[in-house]
Amino acid sequence: MHKNNTNIIKLLDKALKDFDEFKTKYQGPGWKMRLKRFLRYKTHYINYILQRFGIIKPKLDYYYLLRLGPGPELKVIQYLLSIIKPNDIFYDIGSNYGLFIEVTKEIAKEIHAFEPLPKCFAYLQKNYGKYSNIFLNNLALGDKINEVEFYQSKDENTSGASTLIKEVAYRNIKKIKPIKVKMITLDEYIKSHNPPTIMKIDVEGAESFIIDGAKNLFKDYNPIIIMEVWSGKNGLDFSIKAVDKLLNYGYKCYLFENQELKEYYREKIIEWIKNSKLSNENFIFLK
Repeated sequence: MHKNNTNIIKLLDKALKDFDEFKTKYQGPGWKMRLKRFLRYKTHYINYILQRFGIIKPKLDYYYLLRLGPGPELKVIQYLLSIIKPNDIFYDIGSNYGLFIEVTKEIAKEIHAFEPLPKCFAYLQKNYGKYSNIFLNNLALGDKINEVEFYQSKDENTSGASTLIKEVAYRNIKKIKPIKVKMITLDEYIKSHNPPTIMKIDVEGAESFIIDGAKNLFKDYNPIIIMEVWSGKNGLDFSIKAVDKLLNYGYKCYLFENQELKEYYREKIIEWIKNSKLSNENFIFLK
């Protein structure tokens, strides 16, 4: 474990221990609940609000991790911190507001972030633009080099649902606002940049297009891949396509559970997609 991981690990452990109390007593909408959170968590809560509105730089403090709870993001953070080393090249595909940049910025040799949404990208530039090891790209990744239509919500506070896929947008976004964004392939990008050793892919159903645009990458390199997989109809219609393509490249699929990797064969992945009560999970693909 790299020494820069130690403080985050301690915060993670504390947040996980306290999560049940937070969930039962302090989680929920309304001003009364906000006041309760303020009285309980004080400066941690204030820092979270200031970070959320871009007033101060993001920081993985105790309250932020507490709000994540023992869900997919927190498990990925635990996994990343257990494997990432100072010589790693981390590709964060679908960066949003930079949670995984914040996790890795003091450890990885390089971070290459891809975020097509203008508001999110402006936030990333403001907070991470001065880091010499962070490469910020206001681009979508896919299977072609082109300008494409990207579907976001008119409510810009729900940026996490934005997608390249029109059908996904109509399923998951109430009021759609299409915009034009530039797209590039991973194969084109690595012609002029170091290829990834670790990749996180979270692009709301468009994962298979990113894999299609990375044939040379997967032929010549074997990056660790952390990829969001949906359950239910979305999983069967979109996620399984990306999973199958990675399996065809010789990857094996795992979940990070209780500090260990648990292998999931294709049949078990399908079973999870059909039956999971979670809407999504971050699966890990290794060669």
